[in-house]
Amino acid sequence: LGFDADFENCNLRYGSFRNMRLQDVTLADCVATDCSFAETNLRRAKFRGTDLLGSQFSKTDLREADLREAINYWIDPQHNDLKGAQISYDGAIMLAHVFGMRVDSE
Repeated sequence: LGFDADFENCNLRYGSFRNMRLQDVTLADCVATDCSFAETNLRRAKFRGTDLLGSQFSKTDLREADLREAINYWIDPQHNDLKGAQISYDGAIMLAHVFGMRVDSE
């Protein structure tokens, strides 16, 4: 299932986007907590000011996605395709944690 959509200031909490083709979608200033993005095509998606707390990503295509302004997300790079994705400093810390590394600010 695929469709063209952009979301702005939307409450998407508990949404299931499983198996959807949402490449190039924009989620701007949304609450997308506790959502399922399992096996979703989010290639080139833009997450701007969107809260992803508790959302699940598994076998998700996030190639070239922009996650720099997303908050509260946890994405395991071993189970998702993140090639070319843009992430923030906090996102880099999350990825380091997945691999058992520690990031010091000094």
